[in-house]
Amino acid sequence: MKKLYVLIVAAILLLTLVNSSLGKMETQQYSQQAENSGNQYTLYRMMVDPGGGG
Repeated sequence: MKKLYVLIVAAILLLTLVNSSLGKMETQQYSQQAENSGNQYTLYRMMVDPGGGG
């Protein structure tokens, strides 16, 4: 019975570790994506409205 308990605890720890590392990767990717779309938006504004009304 004790073996099973240890196994469950180990599995939970492993899952939390994997989840946290995945979360970090996703956040990094997301911030990069947001930056890219921001740059695209600025370029779009410059092309469409070269006078820069805002």
